[in-house]
Amino acid sequence: MSENKSQNRPFNLMSSGFALLFMLSLLLSLGFACSEESVTNMDANIGSYELVLEERSGTAPEVPNIVPHQQLDQNSTAEVLAELKTYLFSLDHVEEGSSRSSLPSALGAFIKSDVNINSQINREFTHIHIEPGPGSLHLTLRETGFLLVEETGWGIKHPWSDNLADEGLVLMMIYAPRNETDLDNIKKIISAAWHLALSEN
Repeated sequence: MSENKSQNRPFNLMSSGFALLFMLSLLLSLGFACSEESVTNMDANIGSYELVLEERSGTAPEVPNIVPHQQLDQNSTAEVLAELKTYLFSLDHVEEGSSRSSLPSALGAFIKSDVNINSQINREFTHIHIEPGPGSLHLTLRETGFLLVEETGWGIKHPWSDNLADEGLVLMMIYAPRNETDLDNIKKIISAAWHLALSEN
């Protein structure tokens, strides 16, 4: 954005109510206003995506801070896992395949090869762990999204995130959904990762 500067008539923002209202309107329209419960990411290709999450109930599952990074308890039932897979592989431009970045049993979700993606994100933008620990996922979010997920209790940072993720991004585990309420929130997190994968840098 270019900026006009006049050496003869300096612009005084504090004395101009119109300028102040204009700047406030511009900031709000760009999505810079956020709260602890809501983070808005502006994605040039697909507009804005607002991630709003409830707090996860109960205690956090057991996830040792080692690789392979696995959730050892509070895993998904077969019914909930089936719903999770149905949602993930119903997203536009997504196809199922064997994960290339997890255990052989994991299901990878890949953005199709004929679709442009964010160069910071792998085509395998997430995968679901099937065994052990059915239902948990690994995916990448912007740091603001990660902080919201962490604060509301839906996941934790991958131990290798600092080495694997680009600056401003966080590789993380999303805990396995236990019920419909969990599914509703985790679908929103998956959607955020999907939007990021399809966005410009």
